[in-house]
Amino acid sequence: MPDIHVTFDGQHIAFGEFVSLQPEIVAYIRDNSPAVLSDTSLVDVFLDGENLHFSDTVVNMELIPVIHEDDPQLRALITLRPLLASGDHTLEFFIADANGNTTYHREEFEVSAEFALRNVLNYPNPFSESTEFTYLLTSPANNVSIKIFTIAGRLIKTIENAPANAGFNYITWDGRDEDGDVLANGVYLYKITAHSDEASAEKIQKIFVMR
Repeated sequence: MPDIHVTFDGQHIAFGEFVSLQPEIVAYIRDNSPAVLSDTSLVDVFLDGENLHFSDTVVNMELIPVIHEDDPQLRALITLRPLLASGDHTLEFFIADANGNTTYHREEFEVSAEFALRNVLNYPNPFSESTEFTYLLTSPANNVSIKIFTIAGRLIKTIENAPANAGFNYITWDGRDEDGDVLANGVYLYKITAHSDEASAEKIQKIFVMR
């Protein structure tokens, strides 16, 4: 029976997560059957309940048969790049193999034309050795930076080029300043700033060091 895994701009997404307005979607089709999947009649893809067609140049959908030595069960890739409107969306795949076995896969996600930074936090907080900054972007950013300050406002650490994908992102910090020194116990502030071509967003939160 075929097995389906889907990525959006190279990332696996959680239920209801944000994706970009025109994501590159790739479905990886794996099967125990030795035959590659090359017959488009065995594939049905639905976006918001509408059956997509491989001949439709708007979504640029393609079925690519694959034989890969490093992934011996990979039989095909389905790629598409639809232009999405803001709001909630569903993407469904019905895939049959040469033996008539059918698999169903569904993705639910959200698109926003507004560039925003949401759900900013770090965990654990308080922390002793290291902590993980997590945040959600409604659309991809060109750049994301994280700056850590003392409570008096002195900048002590900058993390450049943090992950900038639409949806959930995270990065780990070892709790050291720019000189590599361990921070003293206490309260600090961190600011996450994200920039796109036309907008920017930032959030400031407290962080606690306790050893």
